[in-house]
Amino acid sequence: MLNKYPALSQRPLRQVMARTALTREEMDKPLQMLSGGEQSKVKLADLMLQPSNVLVMDEPTITWMRIRKTRWRLPCRRTPARS
Repeated sequence: MLNKYPALSQRPLRQVMARTALTREEMDKPLQMLSGGEQSKVKLADLMLQPSNVLVMDEPTITWMRIRKTRWRLPCRRTPARS
């Protein structure tokens, strides 16, 4: 991937690598030699280096699951115990 941006200075490349937790070795390897997670990081870094307007959401349903569980538990707490 480093070869894709030869005109870019080292500082922006290092910043993107730090944000995506990529090492220089991972950036130098062919994409096929990386694990699935490493490939995702490289692709994300590539998006970050291009002028774009992208919103990345990581597991957005987790919050909704927590809200549903909380709403389900509230009525259970209000129900008086039966004898």
